[in-house]
Amino acid sequence: MTRNSTENYEYSVGRDDQIWCGGEGTNGSVHSRFRPIGDGIVALNNNNHGGGGSVMQGNRATNKDSCNNSLYKTTSSDNLSFFPSELPARPRLDACSGDSRRRDSENLRGLESGDGEGRAKKLSRPGRILREIVSQTIPVMAQNIQEVAEETLESTKEYLKNLIAMPEKRDELVGLQNLLERRSDLTKETLLKCQKDQLEILVAVKMGHGSFVSGKVRLPTNELVEIFLFLRCRNLNCKNILPVDDCDCKFCSGNKGFCSSCMCPVCMNFDCASNTCSWVGCDVCSHWCHAACGIQRNLIRPGPSLKGPSGTSEMQFHCIGCNHASEMFGFVKDVFVCCAKDWGLETLIKELDCVAKIFKGSQDFKGKELNTKAEDLLSKLERNMLSSKDACNAIIQFFNCKFSDYELLLFLCN
Repeated sequence: MTRNSTENYEYSVGRDDQIWCGGEGTNGSVHSRFRPIGDGIVALNNNNHGGGGSVMQGNRATNKDSCNNSLYKTTSSDNLSFFPSELPARPRLDACSGDSRRRDSENLRGLESGDGEGRAKKLSRPGRILREIVSQTIPVMAQNIQEVAEETLESTKEYLKNLIAMPEKRDELVGLQNLLERRSDLTKETLLKCQKDQLEILVAVKMGHGSFVSGKVRLPTNELVEIFLFLRCRNLNCKNILPVDDCDCKFCSGNKGFCSSCMCPVCMNFDCASNTCSWVGCDVCSHWCHAACGIQRNLIRPGPSLKGPSGTSEMQFHCIGCNHASEMFGFVKDVFVCCAKDWGLETLIKELDCVAKIFKGSQDFKGKELNTKAEDLLSKLERNMLSSKDACNAIIQFFNCKFSDYELLLFLCN
């Protein structure tokens, strides 16, 4: 009750949200639980991105006398692909001699230091290390990461967080995700053998969410593996085992990683806000949807009244999961009666705008009047003709009015 619907949170709201008593038309159903809106898209497509030299495979040779501290020119064969099926064969670490492993470790530290000139320094960039982690086999990288300096690993995580957060870097992120998609070795058995930082980076890349490498929340290895394999919700404040409640609807069964508790089936994003009319749910199967997405897809539309007289209509949300129609008036009423007093002006305006859009196409009396009331209050608020407190009281009074009396009053006034 203390959070506004427009507050931004790094993570979405969890399953412990307040369950409100059902209002008109809800009968204590899932509609009386107010859910959030947010973002976070996992970008996956089939774009190919070229690879580069391996960060973890040692320095290039230099000749100070003949090359004036410059590097030898590399041939096309030096540009190794990062796809696992095309990587050059490498001996198993446990089969290497102590001397060879020591040389590998020294080469790795040399690349991290960035003390060299030219190409060696270029290969030490966090982007190169990140690509190496994504493309190399689990055992090799688990061993190599243990040799990486802590500050280097942290800079790589920071690079990944920025990569995810910056829209202009989307192509690079998609390229890394494509590398993961091409790999067939990332099974539960092999992922459980990952070094913890390695696994967090792999999950962050695949899910497209920097929260997994933020350091604020560190999940157990088994949960990270389940998220990577789409067996658990990637929302850190949800983390439901998927599918939720063993749902076998066509949508849950046909979309890997979809969580009906916190994800919109239209845009596939999960949420970062609460106590809002902009996140609506099904009375029966508990699937939720953004109001804006529902309006766009015509999932929110007039339908035959569920409780009113035969032949009347009401505004309803039609669930993608089970095709059940849930009425909207009682849901919106619950949200405003329980939450509106805690909203500021900006939030109140956004919620009234959402309600006006939801009920814009209403054919029934209550829906039409609610649309008119919301638009009238919006207009007065935007022209500073009404305070947010007075507008809040007005809309709550509207919802608390018995509509048989309200209709009679309108008739007498006209």
